Amino acid sequence: MATLLDRQIRTNRTVPVTMQHARAIGDPIRSRILSMLYGQTLSAEEITAAVNRTGPEKALSTVRHHIDILRTTGLVEVMRIVESRGGITKYYGTSTRLLDLEEPENFESAYSSVIDRTARRLEEILGGVLSDIAASGNGGRPTAEYSAYLVVEIMNRAITKVLEKGKKRKRQGSGRKAARQASSRKADSRGEKTTASSLSGNDGGNAKKEKTGNG
Repeated sequence: MATLLDRQIRTNRTVPVTMQHARAIGDPIRSRILSMLYGQTLSAEEITAAVNRTGPEKALSTVRHHIDILRTTGLVEVMRIVESRGGITKYYGTSTRLLDLEEPENFESAYSSVIDRTARRLEEILGGVLSDIAASGNGGRPTAEYSAYLVVEIMNRAITKVLEKGKKRKRQGSGRKAARQASSRKADSRGEKTTASSLSGNDGGNAKKEKTGNG
């Protein structure tokens, strides 16, 4: 019997996910809802309109069902409730960022050196993380699998915190830049008015001198 293919299995990624979360985001409609709620809050009606703009039309009741499943798993929360016209409107949001992207075919070769350098730097950090996990354990020693899950989840949330902080600084920087530009335009406008007023005054003075001279 000839062996036609014999590849060595090499683990190069860890995906921490519960079965509930896997089922929740496994549906394309729910994954789209989760993606669109990142960084904003929307009502069920607004979510339905957004879903229908980018795919086959779905009824409001269907979208509500998908929202309820995401809420059950904790991926989506009610962030705001508004009372109007004798009823209430719920606005939903999420603290989870879903990166629904396709990995490039040459990812491994293109980023292999970056992965190796990052891995060397992480070794020291992970040693401290494992010590912290052991120190904050709930009385029992976690299994190797659960320790791996905790490490990945802690690193995931820490990285997310850093990335979100960077986005916030970028937004603040853009806001300050816009404010400076607005202030500069206002100053230029005041300068133009002052110059125009000064020229007008000079013209009036010259006219007065000419009149006096003629008299």
